[in-house]
Amino acid sequence: MPGLPLGPLWIRSLRSSLVSTCAIAILLLTAATLIQPTRANAGAIVCGNNICDAGEDPCNCPGDCSSDTCGDGCCGTTETPCDCPSDCTTDTCGDGCCGASETPCDCSSDCFVDTCGDGCCGASETPCDCASDCAVDSCGDGCCSGTEDCLSCASDCGACPACATSLPSNCCVDREPNAGCDQAICQDCVCGVDPFCCDTAWDGNCALETAGAFASGCAAKCACVGFGCTGGTAASSLCTLDPLTGASTLVG
Repeated sequence: MPGLPLGPLWIRSLRSSLVSTCAIAILLLTAATLIQPTRANAGAIVCGNNICDAGEDPCNCPGDCSSDTCGDGCCGTTETPCDCPSDCTTDTCGDGCCGASETPCDCSSDCFVDTCGDGCCGASETPCDCASDCAVDSCGDGCCSGTEDCLSCASDCGACPACATSLPSNCCVDREPNAGCDQAICQDCVCGVDPFCCDTAWDGNCALETAGAFASGCAAKCACVGFGCTGGTAASSLCTLDPLTGASTLVG
């Protein structure tokens, strides 16, 4: 029959069309499979893509993020507790910032201003102007304090005053065989505890009693200890008198 040869051609054509359609479908499915993971990871942070994405900072991805931003929760290399306390909470000596826990004593490179009350006795502080920080007396700091006096540290406390060269009272020395002395208050005190001094003779023991010897209690009423040294810087800079020889000596 004239129309029979067309049948096989039509079938062949149909088969070719089906094969092409299947191939296209397979390609689309393969492409979808490859694309799908990319879509799933579209919102993920990828460190190393040279983009500083949201969620990345110089701390967790320095390769992508090179600029420090205060408030991002990362204390970057250019940030300190001084300029960004919200990100930087730890004081680090050498960062150029004198943090709350640092002082000139433990970090002089960052802290160079002495502050009274920080627990550090700085170079410009002394027990005279900041006793809370400076508890140790240091001769040469310009402050006459605590244990210092004109005998132990003249550079801070000044030179000691000279002792008197004349006796303030003859009560201070041995006057034997004479009894009594020329200072009534002192004489009454000494003779009150030792009548011999007024009844018989003002001997060496009487002179010693003017300085408080033998528990006389007369030192405060007799001018034999601490005389001639008014105007001294330190209260312990006193002269004493040898009751037997009358020689005066500076004592501390």
